[in-house]
Amino acid sequence: MCGHGLVAEHDLAKVETGVRFSLAACVKNFSTKSMRPPIPQTIESPAPLSRAGAMRELKWKKLREWGGRYLPGEIAGTLSAVTGALLAQHLIGNDAITAFVGTWSENIGFYGYTITREFRNLARQSGKPFRLHGSGRTFYQLARNIIVEFGSAELFDSFLLRPFFLYSALKLVGNPSIGLVVGKLTADLAFYGITITAYELKKKYFKAA
Repeated sequence: MCGHGLVAEHDLAKVETGVRFSLAACVKNFSTKSMRPPIPQTIESPAPLSRAGAMRELKWKKLREWGGRYLPGEIAGTLSAVTGALLAQHLIGNDAITAFVGTWSENIGFYGYTITREFRNLARQSGKPFRLHGSGRTFYQLARNIIVEFGSAELFDSFLLRPFFLYSALKLVGNPSIGLVVGKLTADLAFYGITITAYELKKKYFKAA
């Protein structure tokens, strides 16, 4: 009996020793993991645009800007030009007179919209309500903006290029409606080439757009 008791006590001591070693290993392992600094997670930044991509993005941004600025006035001018020119063609029937009437009818529609827009922009910048009458400074800014942006193009367009293109298209195409559209679009290419250049210079050198 005594021998069996010694064996049992010896086995119990071995079990207790194993439990202690196991607990010590668990504590050490837990401490090592808790003290280990966290691994930083890297966030992938978007790849920078290539030079070609940046130029393409800039081009579309400019096209949207120019379209928003000129397209509404162009629609108003086109409706005025076609209405005036067709009326002149019906009443007079002379291609040269029709070309000039179409040119100045378009000016009325285009600049009617453009001047109203500039008045609204100036009123918004000054924080005052929109009125067609205003201070001398408002009229000065309006006249400056219109002349700087459209003056050079308008001198060539109204007195030379647009009447020439409209007259030529009316003669070549034969159909008044189609001829007016063809002549107008051809003249617009020259007009907006000059106008957009002047607009970009105006933004660069004048604070009030």
